[in-house]
Amino acid sequence: MKRTDHIIKAFEFAKEKTKDLRLIIAGSSEGKYGRKVLKMIECSKHKDSIEYLGKISKEKKIEVLQKSHLLVVTSVKEGWGLVVTEANSQGTPAVVYDVDGLRDSVKNNETGIVCQKNNPENLAENIVGLLENKEKYEMVRRNAWEWSKEINFEKSYDDFIKLIKYE
Repeated sequence: MKRTDHIIKAFEFAKEKTKDLRLIIAGSSEGKYGRKVLKMIECSKHKDSIEYLGKISKEKKIEVLQKSHLLVVTSVKEGWGLVVTEANSQGTPAVVYDVDGLRDSVKNNETGIVCQKNNPENLAENIVGLLENKEKYEMVRRNAWEWSKEINFEKSYDDFIKLIKYE
């Protein structure tokens, strides 16, 4: 569901244009798909620039998000895209696929980038484009951080109550 293979392929495309790019992958490698991801990393010509952390703690996730320039999410679908909001709260914008949940958790070209095409080539173009445009990157980063402060339980509850009162 997370399509980590798309992220690795996009990284390989992007690395050709942005030589100092690094990829950090977190999450379980259990099962057939997990083994496929590990094999892709091992076979990548850029494997020295890919770090696989495995399953990590909440504290480590926050640390990684604070140090990262971008979060990349290529899920088939999400309920909301909570990891996007978590990254935004650490000052890290996201580049995401245009799918349910992710298009809701990213305001395109304001708090992050929503890809026009859900493929590794377009993902790579968006990653490189945002990282190379320092002014846009800083604006998106700042907007993502500010918007994340508005997303909390109390506001969600209030919005939900308003919604059910109007039905």
